[in-house]
Amino acid sequence: YSALDADSEGVEGKFYVWTETELKSLLGNDFDLFANYYNVNPTGHWEDGNYVLMKTMTDEEFAIKNHLELPHLELLVEKWNALLLHYRNKRISPQLDDKTLTSWNAMMITGYVHAWNATDKDEYLNSAKQIGQFIIDKMLDKEGNLLHTYKANKSSVNGHLDDYAFTVRAFLDLYGATLNEFWIVNTLELMKLADAYFFNTETGLYFFTSSQDDPLFNRATDIHDNVLPSGNAMMAKNLHEISLLTGDPELQYKAVKMTTDIVSSASAYPSGYTTWLNLLLQFKQKNIEVVVTGEHAEKVLHKIRKHFQPNIYVTGCNHPSDYSIFKDRFIENQLNIYLCVDGACRLPFHSVEELTYELKQL
Repeated sequence: YSALDADSEGVEGKFYVWTETELKSLLGNDFDLFANYYNVNPTGHWEDGNYVLMKTMTDEEFAIKNHLELPHLELLVEKWNALLLHYRNKRISPQLDDKTLTSWNAMMITGYVHAWNATDKDEYLNSAKQIGQFIIDKMLDKEGNLLHTYKANKSSVNGHLDDYAFTVRAFLDLYGATLNEFWIVNTLELMKLADAYFFNTETGLYFFTSSQDDPLFNRATDIHDNVLPSGNAMMAKNLHEISLLTGDPELQYKAVKMTTDIVSSASAYPSGYTTWLNLLLQFKQKNIEVVVTGEHAEKVLHKIRKHFQPNIYVTGCNHPSDYSIFKDRFIENQLNIYLCVDGACRLPFHSVEELTYELKQL
């Protein structure tokens, strides 16, 4: 869903905050210890006598400081939380904005994939795949066009640039995690549609609204990072990665031109161009590609991605593929790890340890 209101009964935070009087009434003799644990003090005070419950110590630290056995503290906290939750559930809850937005859900896919890479928790990857399939099943019309919003089992409104940009990014991330070419196929289809509906040949950038929409007096072009990354910056990033995948130099040229044209304005307001500047760093540094091929390439890729290396393009395939970066590199019953720097490729390695050593030498 899209959002949960911050206010209820016309008061911001009313559902979530607590007064000292309420807490003393509910907790009785436990209040003083509870107040220390959850900072019912100036640290946790919000406004008008209301407190936001917050921890500033681990349970282990708190138990030692207050001369408590850890299991006893854990039982107390469980009791306190259950008591307060029961009481809070009697309050009028904030309103739920129950529409589903394509762009926001696509960003969740990327977040889930990154979380899976960092934690190895398969539920994160499963959630990412589930959302991706939802977008395919529910957010595309009969012609394959991406739609913007879903509510009450109905999708509507032509997709905006952000919907296409973040969904393409999400599908690229899903391919990287699963090596299922289903996600590449859908990525390339969406990029074709984005170019057809949004690309401005005069500026070399993308409009925010689709040419399928009713004509506007002025079609906006959004280039700044705000609460969300710029749709144009994300499209440039997508073009760069797809050019590496497919070997299409025109896409790389397009991505570089978009980036260099925009970042000339970044010095006046750098925080509004962070996605562009991150991409510019990739263009200014060595172009490093790591390609893993083999029946279990996805497991090896996951191991490589455990180390954060944002300026290295890491991909792979677990079966023969005609995409340029994989072509003629897959050999049955053999793990190959290719390292290429500025287009010059080494002989393949056969272990992550060999790759790690070579990367450290760059």
